[in-house]
Amino acid sequence: MNKEKYCLRELDGLASRYAKKMESRGRVGLVGALGAGKTKFTAALAKTLGIKDVVSSPTFTIMQTYKGAGRKLLHIDLYRVHPEDRETIDQIIEEIAKHRYVIVEWADKVRKVYKKLDFIVKFSHLGKENERSIEEVG
Repeated sequence: MNKEKYCLRELDGLASRYAKKMESRGRVGLVGALGAGKTKFTAALAKTLGIKDVVSSPTFTIMQTYKGAGRKLLHIDLYRVHPEDRETIDQIIEEIAKHRYVIVEWADKVRKVYKKLDFIVKFSHLGKENERSIEEVG
């Protein structure tokens, strides 16, 4: 996918396209700066998958599982995980292997986790408050 510009209010349509892609490649890494739209995208994706739970960043819990419409979405946030924390990383990799649908925010922070993902999506700010870009990078 090429780099494309979007507004935060357009996330539902974007998430719908990625939900279809996740049917065959369901483990997605998200990268980008704070406030770039990673968690908002995850919430829109969960909604598209039929999950009605409120989705928020699991920065402090590291992992959160959401259920709905016969699907489970594992949401991981690596922001506070250190690459040296082998026990936590091994546990995360174990959980990734168990789930069909996985979103990993800050996927580029831990290479061992990064390598377990099917594709990576990069989010960037574009200057205006609600404008972002999204690009599939791997």
